[in-house]
Amino acid sequence: MGIEQIEKITVLSGTIPLFEVSGALLEHGIVVLETMRNHAKTLAKSMEEILGVNPDDEDGPYLIHLSVQVGDRGWSDFLVYSAVAEYQPEVTQEAVQTAVLSWVEAGCPDKHVAVVTA
Repeated sequence: MGIEQIEKITVLSGTIPLFEVSGALLEHGIVVLETMRNHAKTLAKSMEEILGVNPDDEDGPYLIHLSVQVGDRGWSDFLVYSAVAEYQPEVTQEAVQTAVLSWVEAGCPDKHVAVVTA
């Protein structure tokens, strides 16, 4: 499977089940975790185990845990799974910002799949 263009990003909040995080990463390659930073770190570590990511393997797929500032909302954590999505700093951060604003506009549900491309 090749690297996909960023078209959709799942935003998860509230009680975030691991199966939702892994499903979003396998389907779209990027997931936004609207939770406390420490919880996001714990979820990222769990995803490394579930997806079989070895953080010391430079050749294998990797999982990146980052944050981006979204307007006056503050910071949003997100994960990128390299087997599905390529991390391109400006493009990815803009797509995540768009996804978070879409989630807010939708009323901040526990799960929201945002369309981030036209």
